Amino acid sequence: MDMGFKKENIVTLTIPFDYFKPDDKVKVLVNELKTLPGIDRLSISGTPAISGSMSSTYKIQKEGKEYEINVQIRNGDSNFIPLFGITLLAGRNLNIADSTKVFLINESFAREMGYAKPVQAVGQYIGRDKDKILIAGVVKDFNLTSSRSGILPMALRGQSRVNSALQISLKPESAGSGNQKKTIATIEKHFKTIYPGNDFIYKYYDQTIENFYLREQQLSKLLNWSTGLSVFISCLGLLGLVIYTANQRQKEIGIRKVLGASITQVVNLLSKDFLKLVLVACIVAIPIAWWACNDWLRDFPFRAPLSAWIFFAGGAGLIMIAFLILSIKTIKSAAANPVDSLRAE
Repeated sequence: MDMGFKKENIVTLTIPFDYFKPDDKVKVLVNELKTLPGIDRLSISGTPAISGSMSSTYKIQKEGKEYEINVQIRNGDSNFIPLFGITLLAGRNLNIADSTKVFLINESFAREMGYAKPVQAVGQYIGRDKDKILIAGVVKDFNLTSSRSGILPMALRGQSRVNSALQISLKPESAGSGNQKKTIATIEKHFKTIYPGNDFIYKYYDQTIENFYLREQQLSKLLNWSTGLSVFISCLGLLGLVIYTANQRQKEIGIRKVLGASITQVVNLLSKDFLKLVLVACIVAIPIAWWACNDWLRDFPFRAPLSAWIFFAGGAGLIMIAFLILSIKTIKSAAANPVDSLRAE
């Protein structure tokens, strides 16, 4: 899905900071890293575009009344928007002169304030009196957390003291050269020089996004194993039933072959009753599977649609597996010499 931002080749580097004793070490680090050829862009921020929840409550004026609204907060500088490829719809980007009294907001926030068009929100204020905050621009909605959550009102503010991370956009890997590893190693050297004694902690941004779905990945593995085990046990049971039935009808098969029945006709005779049962099982299972999948997907405001072909393909696959299992014994029984099956006991 299009999450509204760029996520490839971005590294988030954790920066040591003291809220009560802020320093400019991170700016020194940024100035040194700007000279590295493997780095495309840098942004000092609190968290990346998609991250855990950090929110504040602000007062807004809507239809002549005052409301309080819970807003997701992101801290960043003028490079935050271009680094993550977030689209600026109206107004301007943050700049170095902006204080925490200047915000960029998303479309959802603008709509919550009662503005149908993003440009209408530019130049307006939220809060009141000394706490008034100017809206400098409006950005296109992007996912703030995982796809389990809808897009909430968001504000990006600059020059915050809570800048605990450095977002680094690396240049793409050249074919087999491993340039990014070399660049990260060089970044670590500069980091250790400025922050001696601190751990060098970094993470690729797409890995951060992937971690939002660990529960789904674990569930997928569990379902794969349990489904495979269930199908295997079912196939063993079906094979045993076919062997038993074929042995019981051995003389009937021999008589039919003597009377001119072909191998195909004998296989069809033995298989059709079993395949009917598998088909009935699919008819029972498909509505239950659809209900279970649909119920699970309700937890995700952003989700893929359930297509009918998925269930029909699954049913067709099961019938094919059943037929292959049936064929193991039925073809052998149909091809046997009728003399052996009709021999007097």
